[in-house]
Amino acid sequence: MNILEHIKQQPFVIASGAAALIHSTWALCTLSAGVEPTTQFGAQWFAWVLPGFLVAFALDVGQIATSADIIGGQRSRAKLCTFFVFAAATYFLQWLYIAHHMPAVDLAAGVRVAWLPVAGFIRDASLWVLPLFMPLSTLLYTFSRGVPEHAQGPRIAAAAFPDRADRADLVPNVPQLPISNSAGDDLFLPDPLCDPLFLPEAADLELSAVGAKPYHFDCPNCDFLNDYATESGRANGKRAHGRHCAGVVASVPQAVINAG
Repeated sequence: MNILEHIKQQPFVIASGAAALIHSTWALCTLSAGVEPTTQFGAQWFAWVLPGFLVAFALDVGQIATSADIIGGQRSRAKLCTFFVFAAATYFLQWLYIAHHMPAVDLAAGVRVAWLPVAGFIRDASLWVLPLFMPLSTLLYTFSRGVPEHAQGPRIAAAAFPDRADRADLVPNVPQLPISNSAGDDLFLPDPLCDPLFLPEAADLELSAVGAKPYHFDCPNCDFLNDYATESGRANGKRAHGRHCAGVVASVPQAVINAG
């Protein structure tokens, strides 16, 4: 999936990445270059912020691109491991920012005295819970998306189905071509001109198994006619008949007959 298309279709991941970018930039800059310069937007401040911003931006873009790939169906172990590493990096950088800026939050006088220990524990746990929200929500959102049909692998057409409805459930919105087998049963195949994923070779093998012979050859030079289960069988039969057909031998050079 194109990254711009993902930005348009999945704004949640983009918004989460943008929200994490500021805090991640601060954490990376502080860890690598020390305390933020007091004079902002000067040469020294830009020298301090630029390296950290570039690294944080690369992390966000990598997480967004990996999320797009996973939503698009690319769920290999390497891809999943990469996404979890990006999520862990986001969590750590958010935690560092909150751990440095988190003020002492006093409990209100209305909190019952008996609840103070539990309430204080929950308040203090925010140091660990708050930075978890962004990476966890991105993980849940990414893996809650179903794999699209086009990413579920190539579809090989089964050759014969007892009725049209079963075939339509498997390949929706694809016109059906009716054929009949030797027993007179109606069989249906997708139209290969309308279904680019239809594989005629697979259908030929299945048709042979059920005895259907949809490939017809009627010689225009004599009364010979025959049905074949596969396209290659019809071509071989046509070529073999051409070598013995009196009308063909009399009017067509042997080289043309051999060419089929």
